[in-house]
Amino acid sequence: MTDKKEYKNNFDLQGQCPNCGSDGIEYGETELEGEDICYRFSCPVCGATGGEWYFLEFSEITVDGEEEPVDLADLEEDYKKLLKI
Repeated sequence: MTDKKEYKNNFDLQGQCPNCGSDGIEYGETELEGEDICYRFSCPVCGATGGEWYFLEFSEITVDGEEEPVDLADLEEDYKKLLKI
């Protein structure tokens, strides 16, 4: 029988290997599941693999090239000017 370590909800180990504690984990592919995202990792020190899970929450929507979120009132005004209403 092999002793297999299982780690669940080790939130304070973000960016560290839960097996050996190394902070040199390497990230690979990401997986999106509903509102969660998983960053797959491997540890070059001990060979452990796993995933860091994060909950996604909407923050804002932006337009490429814009530093500030778009003001809908300004867009409506610009649209009216274009249509000369």
